[in-house]
Amino acid sequence: MQQFTIPNPILKILERLADAGHAAYLVGGCVRDMLLGVAPHDWDICTAARPDQVCALFPDTLDHGARHGTVTVREGGLSAEVTTFRAEGTYTDHRRPDAVRFLSDLRADLARRDFTVNAMAMDADGVLTDPFGGQTDLENRILRAVGEPERRFQEDALRMLRAIRFSAQLDLSIEAETAKAIRACAPLMASLSAERICAELDRTLRTRYPERLAAAQDYGLLAFPARLPWDKLHTAPEGRTARWMAFSLALTEAGCGLSVLETLRLDKRTALACRACAALFQSAPRTEQTWKAAVAAHGAETAALSAEVLSAWEGSDDAAVLRTILRRGDCCTLRELAISGTELRRLGIQGPEIGRTLNRLLRHVWAYPEDNQADILLTLAREEKTYG
Repeated sequence: MQQFTIPNPILKILERLADAGHAAYLVGGCVRDMLLGVAPHDWDICTAARPDQVCALFPDTLDHGARHGTVTVREGGLSAEVTTFRAEGTYTDHRRPDAVRFLSDLRADLARRDFTVNAMAMDADGVLTDPFGGQTDLENRILRAVGEPERRFQEDALRMLRAIRFSAQLDLSIEAETAKAIRACAPLMASLSAERICAELDRTLRTRYPERLAAAQDYGLLAFPARLPWDKLHTAPEGRTARWMAFSLALTEAGCGLSVLETLRLDKRTALACRACAALFQSAPRTEQTWKAAVAAHGAETAALSAEVLSAWEGSDDAAVLRTILRRGDCCTLRELAISGTELRRLGIQGPEIGRTLNRLLRHVWAYPEDNQADILLTLAREEKTYG
C-alpha cells in the first residue's frame, strides 16, 4: 500500500509531546487512510499525556472534551484531536461510556476501539503499532470487530451502522463473526437517537457503494415493511440531496412511504426535495408541462436535480427534456409571465381572482409557450372576465 505522508503541523504536535516525555501516536481513521494512500479528513492523536499537560504544551487549544480526555490542538492551520490513553467503563445507554479511566498503555487504548482497521497507531517516524491485525484486514478488504464483536456493539450500538458505512466507504466485506454479532445486537438500535441514525445513513448514502445499505436491512438495523431496491441507489448522481432523493425513490418503489424522512429528522429542505422527486416519480407520463409545473412549484434547482435522479433511476430522458425547456427560455413561473397583477387590475379584475387568473394564464403558456406575450395574455384575460 502507498502511504500518505504526515503533514508537518501534525508532526510538530507529535514531536512536541514526545520531547516533553509523553508517548504520542496518530491513531484510528487517519492511520487507516494514510495506509490506503488517502489524505485523512481528520487527525487523531493518542498520548500518555493528560489533558492538562497537553494544554500546557500548546498555546492554541480547545479543551471542551477534556473530561473524556480529549483536547483539540491547532497548529499550522491544521487541527488534531489529542486524547489521553484511556479505558472505558460500562455503557448503560449503549452509546457512551459512563466513565473513562486514563492509562499509560497504548495497546489497552487500541483494544477499546471498534474495528481492527481503526485500531492501529503510528508514531512520528511512521512506525506502525497494530496488535489486532488491522493492516492485514485492510489489505484483505475485511472489516472485523476488535475482540468480542457482541461486546463492541453492546458498548456502542452506533458501531453497527458504522460497520455498514465503512463497508461502503472502504469497499470492505464484513467478517462473518462480526456480521453475526450485528444481527444479534440489532435490537439495540432502539437506544439510538434518530439524529445519530440519520447521520450514519447520510454518510453511507454519499459513499461509492451506497447499495451496501442493503445489509442494514438484512441485519435488522433498518425496519421497512418491504425490501427496498438498494441496488439502484448508486445510479443517482453523487451529492447529498441526490442520494437522499434516490433513497426516497427506493422507499416509494417498495411502497413504504416517506414518513421515515420525518422519523429520521432529516432536515426540512432535503426532505422537501425528496418528496418533490418522489411525487414526480409517481407522475406518469411526465411531459414538458409536468416539468414546467415542477420548476414553478419547487424551483429550477430542485426540478433539475429530480430530473437527473429520475433519468438515472429509470433510464428516462427527463433530464434532457428539462434542459431543453430551460435552454429555450420557456415561461415556467409567474415571475416569467409577460403580465402581472398590475395589468389585470386595469381590466377590473380584483382580489383573489387576480391570482387565480394569473395561474390559469401560466398553465396556458406551459402548453403554448409562444402565447407568453402581453397582448395575447390580456386578450385571454378579457375573454375569461367576459365569459367567465
